Amino acid sequence: MSRKLNIFMNNCDQIINFAETEWMQEVVFLINSNMDLEKAKTVSIDDRFPYLEHPTPGHDAIATVPSPRLIKTHLPLKLLPEEIRKSKVIYVARNPKDTVVSYYHFCKQLKIFNKSFNSFVKAFVSNRVGYAPWWQHVLEFWKIREDPNVLFMMYEDMYEDMEGSIRKISKFLDKELTNNDLHTLLSHCSPENMRNNKQVSYKRHLGEEDNEQSDIMKDGIGEWRKHFDDEPNYQINKLVAHKLANSGLAFKYDKEDKKDR
Repeated sequence: MSRKLNIFMNNCDQIINFAETEWMQEVVFLINSNMDLEKAKTVSIDDRFPYLEHPTPGHDAIATVPSPRLIKTHLPLKLLPEEIRKSKVIYVARNPKDTVVSYYHFCKQLKIFNKSFNSFVKAFVSNRVGYAPWWQHVLEFWKIREDPNVLFMMYEDMYEDMEGSIRKISKFLDKELTNNDLHTLLSHCSPENMRNNKQVSYKRHLGEEDNEQSDIMKDGIGEWRKHFDDEPNYQINKLVAHKLANSGLAFKYDKEDKKDR
């Protein structure tokens, strides 16, 4: 697949990778399209921002889209072609405790995991879930965060400082925003509006039934405390201490907390 991707990766493309990407996708689309709200409200994010490894629309279809293309992927850096470094890459990381909760709900809703939450945590830390190992995925992009074509962002920072995050993204994309643009982005991309936006909500895949995964940016930071008991907490803490030691990478696990390594 890497050889095929080489065909159309170029320095006009913008790639977004990994955790909790719908909010980031919507922000990047609007900034890149000069605030095309009409298209954002009427066209699915899947069509505006295709998922690279998903069978639809597929590589051939994505290759025909004129640059600058907006492409979403969860692939680890080692599986992406070297040409990706010529593109603008935005990587979104989230603390592993909230990540595993979100991932668990996602897999449950898609009916690809039917065991307990604690069983899922064991699978997560032993690299028996998709895109594993999590720690390696994050570290690969963390190590290239100083590359001028890479923007490494934390989900928690996006949630707590939406305005600052939008300004950082627009600067990275070399796009100037007016005060009105910023106000529009803050309103359109607020957690409440995102949850009710059928073009980006998980309900576009899972239907209208009540489900936890459909709530984009639900509760933001610290959702894990509603699900963890001592065992999963121990497992994740052990994983982070062992795999991220001396990396300089730290996460925020609760609102208003400082980042913990």
